[in-house]
Amino acid sequence: MNWDAIDRLLDGARTTDTTALRAHRVHLLAAKRWRATGRAVSADLAGAERATAVRVLAAPILLRRLSGIVSGPIVLIKGIEIATHYPDQALRPFEDIDLFVPDAERSQREVLAAGFESAEGNDGPVRYHHLTPVRWPDSPLAIEIHHSLPHPVWITPPANETLFAAAVPSTMGVDGISTLLPVHHTLLLAAHAWRHGPLSRLIDIIDVAAASDGVPREELDAVAQEWGMSRVWTTTVRAADALLGEDLPQTWPLRLWARHLASVRQRNALERLAADGVRHLMAPVTPSTFRAGLSVAARAIR
Repeated sequence: MNWDAIDRLLDGARTTDTTALRAHRVHLLAAKRWRATGRAVSADLAGAERATAVRVLAAPILLRRLSGIVSGPIVLIKGIEIATHYPDQALRPFEDIDLFVPDAERSQREVLAAGFESAEGNDGPVRYHHLTPVRWPDSPLAIEIHHSLPHPVWITPPANETLFAAAVPSTMGVDGISTLLPVHHTLLLAAHAWRHGPLSRLIDIIDVAAASDGVPREELDAVAQEWGMSRVWTTTVRAADALLGEDLPQTWPLRLWARHLASVRQRNALERLAADGVRHLMAPVTPSTFRAGLSVAARAIR
């Protein structure tokens, strides 16, 4: 993982405020870089640094509590788990802890019975891939208990039982807490990012690069093909190579609908429409998805 490349991107950022940095979720990395180069760090960035530092301290305490409550395997994904791959955990923003468990409903009942509370009231909605977030009273972190991995519906990861069987100890070092196999976690991050928008945020590129550090590229390519996400993976990893590599040529997405990544700015309206068209067209081609993709792409061109 080339962290110097992140500094170069931040040094060349066009933004004069923190709006774009927060949109890309690299504001904590920017604060560190600005401080190192003698640039003033705004009060709101300093406040975000303190809040994240508190969450980093609270996370292992909360995980130990959860380990003693939840029966069955507990797999920690995204957020704080990926933060352990950063030079400092407090450089990767996160607001909750994501747990992947075999029986989400049972685990939710167990934590509520142990004193956790709904973070959104009793009528909070059930999400596509996790239940209503819960929170220990006065904790700075919410808990999201996942019954499935977040990914576009046309990607087919292996059965949950396979993922649990391949899980490895979490880098958090808490007994009873595991995480996904590195190749699985890397592809999950790429798939999850694509579900929210193709190459939309710089933090997604950084997460994928950090999680894949040390994982053979051939293994990632092979598993991506098994999951039906070869095009998504190739587009993501080539963008990461170009942004974080040494003088590598820019890919077509970075020249067209993902130009905002290199300049660390927010997408303009044209780029948002084009990216939405790409998201449709990158799915397995069926008459309906192809027509939808062409329709959105035509709007972008018009």
